[in-house]
Amino acid sequence: MHALYTGIDLHATQITYHIIERALDGTIAHRKGTVAAGEFDKRLFPLLTKNSYVCIEATSFSRTFYKMIKPYVAQVCVINPGSVENSTGKKTDRIDAHNLAGMIKRHIEDNDPNDKFPEVFMPEDDIASLRSLFSTYDLISREITSLKNRIRSFFIAKFINISGSRFFTHLEKHMQDERITMIDRMQIQSLLQVIDSLETQKLVLKKEIVSLGKQHHEAEIKLLISIKGISPFIACAILADIATARRFKNAKHFVSYLRCAPRIHASNETVHIGAMNKRGRKLALRLILQALNHIISSSPALTEFYQRKTNGKSKSKVRAAIARKTFTMMYYMLRNNEINRNCSKELYAKRLKMYGFTEAKNAA
Repeated sequence: MHALYTGIDLHATQITYHIIERALDGTIAHRKGTVAAGEFDKRLFPLLTKNSYVCIEATSFSRTFYKMIKPYVAQVCVINPGSVENSTGKKTDRIDAHNLAGMIKRHIEDNDPNDKFPEVFMPEDDIASLRSLFSTYDLISREITSLKNRIRSFFIAKFINISGSRFFTHLEKHMQDERITMIDRMQIQSLLQVIDSLETQKLVLKKEIVSLGKQHHEAEIKLLISIKGISPFIACAILADIATARRFKNAKHFVSYLRCAPRIHASNETVHIGAMNKRGRKLALRLILQALNHIISSSPALTEFYQRKTNGKSKSKVRAAIARKTFTMMYYMLRNNEINRNCSKELYAKRLKMYGFTEAKNAA
């Protein structure tokens, strides 16, 4: 088979490529070069054919490049940058491109489904848009937290007690303390105005996220909100992470991808359960942990599990175990197109109405 295996190292200003060409008689030839980022469609694309297999690293602009090059080649693989093989110990753009070409060549020619090729999932446009919106939402949330911490620092510096979760509720009262100067008050007022503006933008983003989620994934959101504590916003976060449950071959892979599966080391009869795997996406897990008290209270089985396990284990480990059980339940709900079995028809109909949905057919 005549084939071109192409490794491409992407940068904002230039693109370095390495092509390994296998001719029909089995001989191997190499071509390599560098093109300006604005000229790759004219100088690189003509070198590729429908027999080309392309490998690129996941970067901030790999998705755009992936969409542009995909129609011209047989296959494009985007891989985890941390998994690129490098036997030389050196790292240059040319070496990276050569290594990428070698990796895609072995992956295609060996045709081994268990070769652990580190390919990254490339979502459709609607999922990519949800992920982008959530990234901006999280960025604004972190900025608000930073600004609030700055406000707290004015009081801490003057030895004013600000302990308690209701500090900002009584902020005006705290600001009357004589130890807070006029300069302090002016800065605090400025920071509060910025926080108010950012909170408004958070609400705008939240509405856009839910609207986009309903537009493309209404059926899945309807299923997920049958779990107490799961709002359409959290459901959109879960879908932004997974895209679709059907791309996971089983519940274990689903849970692991959502950073909720521990590392397990086993030798003979010794089994060690380690920390959580952190190689997947983290958005859904963070929001699920925030809603976990509602999830626990919605299920007698989970309530009993939590009460029994917290007697001998730390609460954080038990909460992680319940999050894992919740993700497993979600996997089967999405795969089987069924609502949460602990949710009554009446309660489910009420939740659908509350969130502006029509009643689902599978609620019966």
